[in-house]
Amino acid sequence: MQDNSKRGLRTIFWLKASIAVTAVMGVLAFFVAKFNYEQFQGAADVTAVPGFTNFIVLLLFSVLVALVWSIAASMGSVYWALWIFRSEENLRKFTRTGFSPWGAVFCTLFLTFVPVVGAILDYLIFKDLLDSHEKVLSAKGVEFAPVPRRLLKTVLVMYLLCTISWFLPSLGGSVFILSTAVGIACVVFVIKLVGGVMAYEKQLFEFDQEEVLRKKVDEVLREREIEKAAAAIQASPPDSPN
Repeated sequence: MQDNSKRGLRTIFWLKASIAVTAVMGVLAFFVAKFNYEQFQGAADVTAVPGFTNFIVLLLFSVLVALVWSIAASMGSVYWALWIFRSEENLRKFTRTGFSPWGAVFCTLFLTFVPVVGAILDYLIFKDLLDSHEKVLSAKGVEFAPVPRRLLKTVLVMYLLCTISWFLPSLGGSVFILSTAVGIACVVFVIKLVGGVMAYEKQLFEFDQEEVLRKKVDEVLREREIEKAAAAIQASPPDSPN
């Protein structure tokens, strides 16, 4: 079993980074939209093309959004996949899981953005991780604080709300602000969920390391007993002939 804590911590870091990026980009988008509106309102001809300065602002904003989101999405996806894979792989040392490591990675990377289907698959993957960890920890007699299932259901609802917001018609800034807020809230709850799974992973890893250490100690003790028995046989006087 491998320690999965570093992958989990890096996953959480990039999830938090995505929150910061979403918030900053949302504020920038609001001010750019407001600037555009004022430019059009002040123009004599409302169909006039925005000025060169406005065009440069929009261009830089678009490049910035693309660059930051590409970095955050790429790094976040890599560590997310590594963490999911190792979590499922570790569990398979103790029990059968609902998703194979590669199956979980495929679903969470390539099917997450499929409307509704992605939300349900992510829900099932996390449910599998929670249920499997709790099953193993209970069987090993390890005490743990259960992760509330309402947290898992909340994440599912947030995923679905984010999906719905993609298909809402443009109704002005209120819809944009609402969808941004829902997206940030969704990531916050996902971070809590990842933290809950990581707590299970830590307890299972510590238990596994203790078992490995115990087996090594038992092996050393057995070897010493064998050496003592062999030394006793060699030290014993040979049987005298009749």
